[in-house]
Amino acid sequence: LAALERQVFDFLGYQWAPILANFLHIIIVILGLFGTIQYRPRYIVV
Repeated sequence: LAALERQVFDFLGYQWAPILANFLHIIIVILGLFGTIQYRPRYIVV
């Protein structure tokens, strides 16, 4: 069962690698925006 999961993961890895990379990049950008909002709370009215 583990070998089958590994084989499927290796097969889907080539397709999901750029998608996961873009997803992580978007998460990093969102965390960066939240960081700037927390550092400058007086300029942004929620």
